[in-house]
Amino acid sequence: MSSTAKIRLSTAALPAGSLIVVTGASGSMGVYICDQLLQLNYRVRGISRDAKRTTWLGDLLLERHGAGKFELAEVPDFTAEGAFDKVLEGAHGVVHTAVDNSLDLNPDNIIPKMQAATLGIAKAAAKTPTCRRFIYTSSSSAVAEPAPGVIRELTVDSYNEKTVRAAYSSDLRQDLVGGHTVYAAGKVKTEQALWDWYRGEAPKLVINTGQWTANSVPVRPSVMPDHVVSVIPSPCYGGILDPNHQKFSAANGMLKMLWEGNDSEEIVKMFEAQWFCDVQDVSALHVGALLLPDIASERLFAYGGKYTVNNLLAAFKALQPDRKFPNLVKDIQPDLSTVPNGRSADILKSLGLPGWKSLEDCLRPLVSQFAGSTKRQTLY
Repeated sequence: MSSTAKIRLSTAALPAGSLIVVTGASGSMGVYICDQLLQLNYRVRGISRDAKRTTWLGDLLLERHGAGKFELAEVPDFTAEGAFDKVLEGAHGVVHTAVDNSLDLNPDNIIPKMQAATLGIAKAAAKTPTCRRFIYTSSSSAVAEPAPGVIRELTVDSYNEKTVRAAYSSDLRQDLVGGHTVYAAGKVKTEQALWDWYRGEAPKLVINTGQWTANSVPVRPSVMPDHVVSVIPSPCYGGILDPNHQKFSAANGMLKMLWEGNDSEEIVKMFEAQWFCDVQDVSALHVGALLLPDIASERLFAYGGKYTVNNLLAAFKALQPDRKFPNLVKDIQPDLSTVPNGRSADILKSLGLPGWKSLEDCLRPLVSQFAGSTKRQTLY
């Protein structure tokens, strides 16, 4: 079982003991967010589509944090009208990480459902009198697709319109790459729909509240409007908290294929050259976006560092020198994009973390779990 980075909080927009709802709570990122919030003495209500299949999560967090702090709630259909109204009762903040990552090749099966789920929970949050902060997990795919060797600047206003066109094209690849294209188009259209709703239709609520220290001592009264923050992770790798119960994320699962020796054109294309982030770093960034008082209605870029497929293979070899891996790939161009990730790095440092993890530090616990999962498959 992985350990969780210890984060510190000197002041918070929500007092300790506040109730935070986290969707996708059993996912590789969601469970770390729950764990980090519980470390800071917040209460957490984790949302699952099937609570019976995720009872392990309640057991895990009970063991780590004690009774009365975490509860599991079920929402079978995220797209149903009013699906989140009841589970948001009494919530002070929402972190919406859940997403359809089935890699379905039909955009009409993916995009409307992504939008309905995200707007549904956002509107439910707006109707909940106690709820003041809403954090949405977007994706670097909503900003731009990787473009090795191309010098470009990505900004907070960048959206990946090209991939939306590609998702509806008759030339869409009928493989993992095509599935990712549809997923990326869904993230583009969903984040845009969320911001359009928030800026155009969301209730303009002004709430009298206080700025609170982490131990729930009020500092001074202030006026704070409700706000939305989107966190934009680049491909997110790193060890999972409970490998006995959790599956690897889609990104980690595809990375495992490379680790296992699959150097097909399809896999190399997925990892050719781009940015990455560590799962615990981006989880902490969600917590900071939720709780730090000076963050309001912005896009936060979780771009920790750049890599190429050869950097991945070299890191695998450095971490597991006795294992055979594919040869380095010839003629790989690096990612030359610049991104506005300094704000996010500063947020991590304000939480007591050193900043972004290196690629090798990110992969170290993960490749150990890859090896362990292979042994378990052999045994069982």
